[in-house]
Amino acid sequence: MIYLDNSATAPTLPSVIDEMSRVMRESDWNPSALYRPAIDAEQIVSACREALRTRLDADRIVFTSGGTESDNLAVQGAADRLRRPGTFLFSAAEHAAVLEQRAALESRGHTVKIIPLTPEGLVDLSALESMLDHDAALIAVMAVSNETGAIMPLREIADMRDRLCPSALLFSDAVQGFLRTQAPPRGVDIISISAHKIHGPKGVGALAIDKRVRLNPRSFGGGQEGGLRSGTENVPGIAGLRAAMTAFDDCGFDIPVKLCDNKTRFLRILRDSIPDIQINGPDPESGRAAPHILNISTPGIGGEVLVHALEREGVYVGTGSACSSRKKTRSVGFSSMGIPQERADRSIRVSLSPWSAESDMDQAAEAIVRAHRAIYPYRRR
Repeated sequence: MIYLDNSATAPTLPSVIDEMSRVMRESDWNPSALYRPAIDAEQIVSACREALRTRLDADRIVFTSGGTESDNLAVQGAADRLRRPGTFLFSAAEHAAVLEQRAALESRGHTVKIIPLTPEGLVDLSALESMLDHDAALIAVMAVSNETGAIMPLREIADMRDRLCPSALLFSDAVQGFLRTQAPPRGVDIISISAHKIHGPKGVGALAIDKRVRLNPRSFGGGQEGGLRSGTENVPGIAGLRAAMTAFDDCGFDIPVKLCDNKTRFLRILRDSIPDIQINGPDPESGRAAPHILNISTPGIGGEVLVHALEREGVYVGTGSACSSRKKTRSVGFSSMGIPQERADRSIRVSLSPWSAESDMDQAAEAIVRAHRAIYPYRRR
């Protein structure tokens, strides 16, 4: 099997499974209790919290059940603090966990505006500048697009915010970029991550929060996580998150370089055999594209058809965001980029792991070429 849908979920690493199993056997206590074994469990949680706090340059780390809960806590928690209606700006590239909060915000009197994208899939900075004013309460721009791999210009956005509406919070969903691209720069106030995108367990995520940020909780109970996320901490899951981070740190190679080399190798094979292939997103060699995500449209073949053809050869790729790929709705991001629906329907997303082998990339590319040659003659005309 060749698995190239790591942006949907990255298979759990053996070292992560081993560490979680150890913790479940030896330290699966309630971290809030006072006896010695519980203190050991609390130290496991604290160690991961400190590792994240240092890596993301954050004042506080709040553990959650994953990216969706983190995104909702960031946006709704900020909205709950407002004394009057405000304006929330979401980039058109945002994950559904952000975009689908629009109705809830508008029902409470807030205004939601969608920041358009350039044809490359990057936030349109000129458009954003025209949208910023004293009413802006929060700007949500993900670090890396889960659809196209576009690396968003967060530093420029932070500078623009500081100049035009300094009281507005800048929130970045870094689920797709964490550990594979540079961390969001200083000036980003809230950052969300998810363990299962970096070969950790599902059901664990975190929110990194700057000291100037005040959020209201979305759940109530025992007051865990500084009162922002009550509920007994998932100690084995948090241990698994830290183990995944450790695996990235100790892998022994430059992760972005290896990912970029493998993606370039894969794309070269495709372009040599299918010259009319189209890239949806930034030029892979421009420096504005994440090293592990490639979105392409093959001529004459629907994305779902190609996905199933590849599956028969043991190659697994995606057609877009796994959280919404079963829905037949138009991608907000693709629409904003000006990509026609017919081209969007022909798109597939290939997302690599640092542990993807060169031979896997070669075999997957060759499988796409074979599928294209077999199916293309029967395309609709």
